[in-house]
Amino acid sequence: MIQTEIRGADKEGVDRKVGTHSRYRENGMLVYTEPRHVPLAKFLPLINTENGAAMNIDAGFSGTPDNVHNGIDTVYWTGSNIIGSSVTFNSTDTGTGWPTDGTRSVYVNGPSLNDVWEFDKGSSLDLSGYVAITMQIYIDRRWNGADSVEIYGWDGSAEVGIRAKLEDYMNETNYDVAQSITIPLTEMELESSSITGLRMEFVANTGTSPEFYLDQIQVQQSGGDVEYRTFHNVERQFSASKFVISIVDALNPAVTNIGGMDPLSYNQLLGVSSLSNGILLRSIIDGEIDFSGRLYNLQDFLRVGFKISNSMSDGTNTAITLEQDLVTPLIIEGPQSRNYISMSISDDLTGLLDLRAGLRGYEVNVNG
Repeated sequence: MIQTEIRGADKEGVDRKVGTHSRYRENGMLVYTEPRHVPLAKFLPLINTENGAAMNIDAGFSGTPDNVHNGIDTVYWTGSNIIGSSVTFNSTDTGTGWPTDGTRSVYVNGPSLNDVWEFDKGSSLDLSGYVAITMQIYIDRRWNGADSVEIYGWDGSAEVGIRAKLEDYMNETNYDVAQSITIPLTEMELESSSITGLRMEFVANTGTSPEFYLDQIQVQQSGGDVEYRTFHNVERQFSASKFVISIVDALNPAVTNIGGMDPLSYNQLLGVSSLSNGILLRSIIDGEIDFSGRLYNLQDFLRVGFKISNSMSDGTNTAITLEQDLVTPLIIEGPQSRNYISMSISDDLTGLLDLRAGLRGYEVNVNG
């Protein structure tokens, strides 16, 4: 071993040295390490700047929507195939709970890549008086994680705003069930635009193309889509290890606790029936949607990895805590507008006594 030393006096003037050390025929300096940053435990709540952290609000849509298409149960905007011929605009096919209203819907039957279909109003619609595009979707089969349908505004000759992917606002693995889709106009940069129609395009596919149905397509005038999101300290890096949601309702469990099981209904949120529009849970990283899922009831939360960690009742009110352990820490840093976790409400949740959510983890200073 080549003996090497580094010497120097500490602040008290005592001579100190660091030397080489040999082990397993390898030479190196023997040093002690400690983390550069001291982690600080942190709970990061999801909040809305108008409502605070409480999500048990009435966020249902209101006003008078502009009806786009409902399978021509009623004549609204005109549907047509622009590229391809995969779409039938007055299908009488039925499924479990489908159509959600009337007897007909729009049937998209295995479109080819880049097929385009349109809903034409026949006149101009000023979107400054509207807030969101909503619709019902029923996936019959073959929609996988690589399939994608985009919706965009059209002014008769060119696209308006930016595109949105339908799969970012629904659960594409839920087949044979009606789902709601809510797309805020702000996310398509259409909130102050005018359009003459809406177009959809099948833009990505692996394997055989999917078959699905659309119904109750509307442009909503007001209400809906109240977003609760994280606001992190941009001078620090937040590492989330757990997602926590607490729910309280005036619920007297109808059955006794049997075998350690919680007496809760899978198709409700405590005493509130399965939601019509659902709670949109999303992770936005560097301005891109990293994860998206729409949750309608307790079972949907369990499907995406939440578990009931606590439950209690006094015979009048019941409270539960849902937790999801994040196997890999979720890192939130950088601009707040491009990095956050959100839950968007588009239903009346005033039937709950309380609903709140947040991330548990730690933060470190990224500037030193």
